[in-house]
Amino acid sequence: MNDRQEPRRAIALIVEDDQDQRALAAALVEETDFTVVECDSGEVALKVAAMTGEALAMVLTDVNLAGRISGLELARQMRSRYPRASVVVTSGRPITQATSLPEGAVFIAKPWRALDLLRIAERARRAA
Repeated sequence: MNDRQEPRRAIALIVEDDQDQRALAAALVEETDFTVVECDSGEVALKVAAMTGEALAMVLTDVNLAGRISGLELARQMRSRYPRASVVVTSGRPITQATSLPEGAVFIAKPWRALDLLRIAERARRAA
């Protein structure tokens, strides 16, 4: 019997209501050795995050999501509940002061370049 457990892989949540963009982001982030979970709404992302606990290392969220919770509100809740997780917010529209990011979150404008997202994910993975 082997008493050694496999180390848990760090989890990244990709929260995007556009299925094609979500799939592309998920494929890129998986390249950085994350276990990726895809969600289309903030509500689903919060439920998934509660189940992953300490393994949650990165959250990438669009500002506009399906459901009642915006990506910015999701980012605020994630920073508060999971302070060690990297939080990345994306949007095709600029972020204004009125809709500012939570402290410690990173913004990446759409259309983002694959290399930029990979670099952000690599940093998050190293910090996990």
